[in-house]
Amino acid sequence: MEIQEQKQLADNLLNKLQFHPDVVLAGGAPRDWTVGMEAKDLDIFLGGVENIDVPNLAKEVQAAIGHELKEITTKEYEDSPFVGFECEIEGQLVQFLFHKNRTEQVIAEFPFNCSRISYKDGVFTKHKTFFYFEDYN
Repeated sequence: MEIQEQKQLADNLLNKLQFHPDVVLAGGAPRDWTVGMEAKDLDIFLGGVENIDVPNLAKEVQAAIGHELKEITTKEYEDSPFVGFECEIEGQLVQFLFHKNRTEQVIAEFPFNCSRISYKDGVFTKHKTFFYFEDYN
């Protein structure tokens, strides 16, 4: 899927998920788009879910987007405050990552500075110590 199509899909999904107060697209996709690359997947973060019924929220997300979600049960998430779900939409892998913390805090803690970027409503936001690789040339 081309970058513009990925952005349109992301905008559409984020619009459908406006019922959740803390939802953004973050990580690899916005990072890749800023350097002109297509993303391999779209990671949509829903933050502040510590006291929320996660199975019920997953059902709400599923109903809002019109696609069945499957839980991600990889080792990557075993000891994490994340609960992840995924589906394929229009040939694009989309992951929905529920986190107990607010998305701003989650993004600021990404291990790679260049991934500390989010996307929502057509706007890229850099988070805590974000830098481009070109900054070090």
